[in-house]
Amino acid sequence: MGRRWITIDTSRVALALARTWMMAARYPWYLLADSREGRTKEAALTKRPLSDGPVHNDIRQGFVYERVPHITLKSIANNPLIDDIWEKWQAALEPLRAALNAATGKIYEEWQIPRDLPANAPAAAAEPHANWWKARIARQREIDAGIAARADVEYLYDKPYVDNARVRVAGPFTVESLSPHRVLPASEKELIDEIDAAEGRRSPADADLAGQDFSAIVIDYLKAEGVKQQEKGDRITFESLTPWPGNFVGASGAFIEGENGPERRAAILIGPEYGTVGRQDIVAAARRPSMRASTC
Repeated sequence: MGRRWITIDTSRVALALARTWMMAARYPWYLLADSREGRTKEAALTKRPLSDGPVHNDIRQGFVYERVPHITLKSIANNPLIDDIWEKWQAALEPLRAALNAATGKIYEEWQIPRDLPANAPAAAAEPHANWWKARIARQREIDAGIAARADVEYLYDKPYVDNARVRVAGPFTVESLSPHRVLPASEKELIDEIDAAEGRRSPADADLAGQDFSAIVIDYLKAEGVKQQEKGDRITFESLTPWPGNFVGASGAFIEGENGPERRAAILIGPEYGTVGRQDIVAAARRPSMRASTC
């Protein structure tokens, strides 16, 4: 189908590998149709004059794509390039034909010149004969290219032309995921739960979650699971965790830093239920007096 797909696993290892691969990889830079280089390439492909209009490098105009010509008799008959190419090459072919006729003592028309000279042909005819056929083949190739350039084409949208003078790198991106606090354990009753959900009924676990505030769900989860870091030894297990009244800080907790380290106090910033935590939220939470902010 000419499509490209990217699939990413949900495990931490897969996400870390994908992030490393994307940040270190180089990607091809494709010729934009609305660029000076793209217009030059398009003019070379279509054998038309280069457009001198302004360019804006607008990606919405697409790229310069490879194409397959759809040649018909109409496209050949109405192609003015054929006459121009014919006249250009006749200036080189006619003197060679005259030299060949003078060497062989015959009157060859263009369509009568044999591909191979007879065995009894004079040696002086070999060079003009070879040069004539070389020019004849070059003329036909140029005519074929002109026909393909002016014929109707089918664009290969999955094969844009690559600009080898440039490369692309990955831009800024984020890793998004669903909140783990609302994930229910899988069981053999999943099919029944789906049927009940389709009929408007909810399971007891869903009903319990629906009756709780989102902040309370997150706090209960942190009490049981703590904060999981990339390294297992860096996991934070809270000794105590209580709600904190405030606009930015949602809870206050205490944890032991390291195995035998001192007790530390932490402020928990709880983001929106359906959204992300912005930098301004983190800065505002960190400015709370006598609080050490950590985001969850």
